[in-house]
Amino acid sequence: MADADEVRNKVLSAASKLLRTAGPKALSNRRVAAEAGVTTMAIYSRFGGKGGVLESLYLEGVETLKAAQERVEGQDPVSEIVGLCHAYRETALAHGGHYRILFGAMPDWTPSESARGALFGAFARLQAAVQRAIDVGEVRGSAPTIAHALFAACHGHVMLSLNRYELPGAEDVYRQTVLRLLGVGPHA
Repeated sequence: MADADEVRNKVLSAASKLLRTAGPKALSNRRVAAEAGVTTMAIYSRFGGKGGVLESLYLEGVETLKAAQERVEGQDPVSEIVGLCHAYRETALAHGGHYRILFGAMPDWTPSESARGALFGAFARLQAAVQRAIDVGEVRGSAPTIAHALFAACHGHVMLSLNRYELPGAEDVYRQTVLRLLGVGPHA
């Protein structure tokens, strides 16, 4: 019999793949179990059912995003912000199933308050970087407002890419969007 970590990883990988390739309606205990090569009992015993699988995917997605953010080092606050936005995009595109869970793909499921708090921690890093940029005079405005606008724009770009509506040059447009929202750069 496979150890608990192996079963957990198979189930989460299968659920993420189903979300990415077939959408939220494809996510049932039976279908995830079949995709993972485990029994539905394994899902119930390790996760308590579909809700536990989704919560685990959500938390895994948050950890993946935070790990990407931790690798970002900017020489100055603006380069840190650009790096954080780039890390957000790359993580979302590489982990589309997790990303869909993080940002509302499951209309009949809501993450726990503690899980949402973990995601807001990732957003706090962006807001803190924006505040540093304001403090040193590189950016003007309200840190919460600018960080929210950055998140909304980045999310929109990512969703277009995930849904295959990405136009040629999308990565450059993404970067220019970030710089314009900060009011910096040659096209600000």
